[in-house]
Amino acid sequence: MRSVITLPPAHELELASGSLFAVSPDGQRLVYSARREGRIGLYVRALDRFQTDALEGTEGAAHPFFSPDGRWVGFFANGALKKVPVTGGTPTIICSTPGAHGASWAPDNTIVFAVPDSGLMRVSANGGAPQPVTTLNAARGESGHDWPQVLPDGRSVLFTIVIGSDFGVGFGVVPLEGGDTRVIARGTGLKADEGSLLPTGDLVQARYVASGHLVYGQVGAIWGLGFDLAELAAHGSPIELIEDVFEGGGGGAIFFAVTEPGSLVYVPGGSDRSLVLVDRRGRTTPIGNTRAAFRLLRLSPDGRRLAVCIDVPGGPTSIWAFDVERGTRTRITSEYHSLLPVWTPDGRQIAHNGLSRTEGLAVYLQSTEEGGKGERLLSRPSNHEPYSWTPDGQTLLFSTRHPETRWDIWAVTLPDRVVTPVLVTPDNDRVPMISPDGEWLAYISDESGRYEVYVRPFRRPGARIPISIDGGTEPVWSRDGKELFFRRGNEFHAVPVKTAASLEVGGPQFLFAHGQPFVSSEIMSYDVTPDGRHFAMIESDSESAPTHFRVVTNWTQELSNRVPASQP
Repeated sequence: MRSVITLPPAHELELASGSLFAVSPDGQRLVYSARREGRIGLYVRALDRFQTDALEGTEGAAHPFFSPDGRWVGFFANGALKKVPVTGGTPTIICSTPGAHGASWAPDNTIVFAVPDSGLMRVSANGGAPQPVTTLNAARGESGHDWPQVLPDGRSVLFTIVIGSDFGVGFGVVPLEGGDTRVIARGTGLKADEGSLLPTGDLVQARYVASGHLVYGQVGAIWGLGFDLAELAAHGSPIELIEDVFEGGGGGAIFFAVTEPGSLVYVPGGSDRSLVLVDRRGRTTPIGNTRAAFRLLRLSPDGRRLAVCIDVPGGPTSIWAFDVERGTRTRITSEYHSLLPVWTPDGRQIAHNGLSRTEGLAVYLQSTEEGGKGERLLSRPSNHEPYSWTPDGQTLLFSTRHPETRWDIWAVTLPDRVVTPVLVTPDNDRVPMISPDGEWLAYISDESGRYEVYVRPFRRPGARIPISIDGGTEPVWSRDGKELFFRRGNEFHAVPVKTAASLEVGGPQFLFAHGQPFVSSEIMSYDVTPDGRHFAMIESDSESAPTHFRVVTNWTQELSNRVPASQP
């Protein structure tokens, strides 16, 4: 049986939250994160009732999850892991955390949670100091362990293995107390000799289902295959089950849950999106009429072409060049997963992340006209995220992750490929964007406890200058260097700038709000036209305001009929 749970009219699902809802273990309650009158909070609804109740004290909450007995709701807000009674009450702080990509509550009262750019952590639900459960495998280029699920044995944890910028490449299992990771399923880019081989593509949010299955998300669809709980091993070939599920959010996620009684709850939407131009007042104009699983984009220096990443089910994420005026497209990469395109100043090449099974994660320089395989500039053991070129096209700035100093900013020069540090601190420093005159570096840092935008002199002494207030990500310079744009959630701001021997900065000016972000805010999801009048973006019809959940009762019976199970 299929049914719909409609949101109250004033509620808008908080899509920037990587896991915006959870269903209680008995399948009777739904808790979700939503905006109401501009404020984010948690709301609870019994599935057999129409009434929705707010959980007071949950302002800013994300990633809700239930305790095993269904009496508590865990969540993350304001730099802390918290819990609150499902019937309402005062939230309790469990521990501090810089962020989260999912959590799961074990029967022994341990909470396992994912910290961005880190391994899994565990902490008692009664409070205390978090302890590590997993360590990122630097040799494999891992950048995160996300979306944990404590398995029914109460001793093992299932999670997603991430490489690069929120790109899921496989699933692992680790003992709750910590230890070695066992890879149970893998896709392109994960160098491992164990685990079932899955179709290529971004793999996210694996969940064990009591029917003896492993289900997971890929490019707006739910897939499933058999899973033996006793052996902790996947079996058989995966089958696509549901194809119109909303995906996105921090950390790369897909919005579904399977209840213990066997029902499926999900947010409809799929992965198809459109390319649009948005003016400084928020008015939208489509770019062509193509709809696809667009992920990231960057404008060419002359503003005539867009380099866009497109996900393909069972195939590599490729970069395409779109003609902004004509709406036509040409494929640039095809041999490996490609992300984070950055045009060279002359517009003839792009640097980008490339992920392949044989070579792992690397940065390539690729012709936009000739196609074929690009020239490798940087390779593992670390993750490298390319972001901007100096005006002469001789130096590429990138973010790279180090186990001790986390994300730092480095540069590689051409043609000699000499790599040098630009900014190395104990904090996460990312998204280096060089000014048009090559003298100033904009970037984001979480030194304050959240990401803010800063500017500092490039390769000369000088203090950093704060740009954003109350949070900011994704800095983009105007082509004339007179403005610096940034994003805060779904809001876009502009800061007047005068660049000379010293930097003069004005206050942030709100421009417009547009939809909700569906990719991690630590990477680039928009760009600005050369005249500074329009913003190139990716837009989903359901991105602005999903209005309901879909419920499929006894879905696991349907799953068992289609996918052979491995019974526990």
